[in-house]
Amino acid sequence: MNGSLFTPDTTMLLLRAVTIGATLLLVGALPVSLLVLRSIPAEATATVTRLRRLLQVAAGLLALAAVATVADLAGTVSAVDARVWGQVLASDLGAWTIVRVPVAIALLPLLRRVLMAPSRAGWLAWGALAAVLTLSLPMTGHAGTYGPAGIVLDVLHLLAGAVWLAGVVALAVVVPLALRSGSAARRRDVLLGAATSFSRLAVIAVAVALVTGVAQGVVAGVPVSALAGSAWGAAATAKVLLFAGVLVAGLTNHQFLMRRLGAAHSRVRVGAGSSALLAAVSLEVVLGIAMVLAAAFLVSVPQP
Repeated sequence: MNGSLFTPDTTMLLLRAVTIGATLLLVGALPVSLLVLRSIPAEATATVTRLRRLLQVAAGLLALAAVATVADLAGTVSAVDARVWGQVLASDLGAWTIVRVPVAIALLPLLRRVLMAPSRAGWLAWGALAAVLTLSLPMTGHAGTYGPAGIVLDVLHLLAGAVWLAGVVALAVVVPLALRSGSAARRRDVLLGAATSFSRLAVIAVAVALVTGVAQGVVAGVPVSALAGSAWGAAATAKVLLFAGVLVAGLTNHQFLMRRLGAAHSRVRVGAGSSALLAAVSLEVVLGIAMVLAAAFLVSVPQP
């Protein structure tokens, strides 16, 4: 089917968007929790509680999306074979999709234990489950057709995106709580601590995402001229533009807003700087959601 005319089924597109978004949050929240949340000990309890609930919702949605995806696949081929469920589950696509269900279910109680009472065993268990989730995405997308190189690049690209998205979401949780904490100096210190810790992670994540994104295009062998006039090319272009928006927002946060907040001392200036940071983080969350939708579209349509 011609890529310029192909429009993915809306239901499957939404299921893939939920799957990608939930997976990125569950995977990226691990390093973010280890590194960023340590910088805000006084506010950690409320922050971790909110973040844990959000991640548990993501795990529940991931499990539901996996079951719904398999059901959709079964419905697609049911006219061909009456033993459709077994056929779907025996395929690589079906097997890698349904494996998300037990992983997501296992994460529900584990997230509570790890975030509320951290332990090395808990972190390792979370890491093992996150590894399975990360690998399940390229194995059910285009990257799985390009051999080991394509899978490795896609895993690295996903990990980078996961760290960035989870970090932005964590900041979106931290900032409103910090705005209600103690004195102006305390709010400033909490926000700077969290934002500075995340900035270090974000720089690495964005660099890895950029390099692996370019390498993916090379491995896929899609010429730039083929992007025009195809649904896949439109989605790829949108993702690049959104990534550029992320870079601009990140540079604005790092070069302007964080310096402005660091130099603020009065309650009014701290309040203004905090509000500006919250607005910037909110914009990054919106850009992150848009990038997830673009990624879902990319894996839903054939490459040119």
